[in-house]
Amino acid sequence: NVTELMNVQNTLMEKLYCAPFAAFSLTVDFKDSTRYIPVFGVYNPNMTKDFYLSGTEIQKSAYLKYLKTVMELSGEEITDSQLEEFYNFEKSLAEKMMNPEDMGNVDKFYNTYTLDEIQTLFPTVDTEKLLIYSGIQKEDKFLVTDVGMTEEFAHLLTDENIEVLKTVAKLTVILSYGTTLNTEFVDASNVFNQEFLGISGTYSDEERAAITVSSVMPDYIGEIYAEKYFTEEAKQDVLKMVRDIVSVYKKRIGNLTWMSDETKEKAIRKLDTMKIKIGYPDKWETYLDN
Repeated sequence: NVTELMNVQNTLMEKLYCAPFAAFSLTVDFKDSTRYIPVFGVYNPNMTKDFYLSGTEIQKSAYLKYLKTVMELSGEEITDSQLEEFYNFEKSLAEKMMNPEDMGNVDKFYNTYTLDEIQTLFPTVDTEKLLIYSGIQKEDKFLVTDVGMTEEFAHLLTDENIEVLKTVAKLTVILSYGTTLNTEFVDASNVFNQEFLGISGTYSDEERAAITVSSVMPDYIGEIYAEKYFTEEAKQDVLKMVRDIVSVYKKRIGNLTWMSDETKEKAIRKLDTMKIKIGYPDKWETYLDN
């Protein structure tokens, strides 16, 4: 049942930080960039909304063939009917998904819920436990960016859908980590890209290693890179350049004849409060240290 499956997810969260169904995370608050806000997110279809609503049969065939290949490579059997069921599950979510053009509209994706409201929406999920395994502290409000898709996932997260939910869990793990296991998974991904996107070529092992390490620990790699290629002296030089530009800008604003004094004051205040970020941060994130 769903409760047992969520316990499986808790193990995945603990071992891999992999959440097939739902999880809490953090993001910069889109309405206040000086703070973070906790986010509640659910399973997201692997492909774009447009693919499920208006993709071609060739594209769909390439996608299902890829999924079947990676399942078989991982030692899992899956029938064509199970694949079709999984595809329809994702399509149901995609139909309720926010349109791409709305994803940049903060008024549409900035929706806050209390933990109690999320619990009401997901009666089969222990949200308190989910919060603990996500490593996020309880707050007064949580961001839910795509309300329509979240509500649809809540509707589908039931014992009646347990078989397709198992497939969701398996494929989430396999698609997340399969390409780290052997070249057969990588080859399958390349074939899919060729058939679906019409692109060829692949990364070398060295390039793939570099991409993986950079994605997992960007600040550490960035600090090493900056030490080698962008000295503190160079940073201060560019910083002085930017401050000189701001100074000239202030002078020009002061000399404008078409702008009111009140508007000039606001423009200069904006310049004074602008944060200047050059090259690398003044304080590096060292999230692996503890």
